[in-house]
Amino acid sequence: MIKMIALVKKLEGLSREEFVQRWVQEHTKLSGVLGMKGYRINVALEPQPGENRPPYDGTAEIWWEDETAMFAALNSPAGVLAGKDTERFCSKLEFVYTEEFVVIS
Repeated sequence: MIKMIALVKKLEGLSREEFVQRWVQEHTKLSGVLGMKGYRINVALEPQPGENRPPYDGTAEIWWEDETAMFAALNSPAGVLAGKDTERFCSKLEFVYTEEFVVIS
């Protein structure tokens, strides 16, 4: 199993609620059709008083059967459109491509 982990920083001026709406409710309508085996979005909680803001506002974990399937999906017209759509809610987006090893399921 191959995973792409995205580290996401929201656009300045977006509230957490707007960020979640654009990413979880709207973006997934475009990005959730790319032959994925799984897709999880994790949105950071607001910091408690006295805590620093985390460096990212969320992460996404998306996985495919193998690298061929992942790159085919990401380079497809739908994948390119979904990538462009991230500009509506992200100011920074970094990726880590990984091989998953399940320890506890």
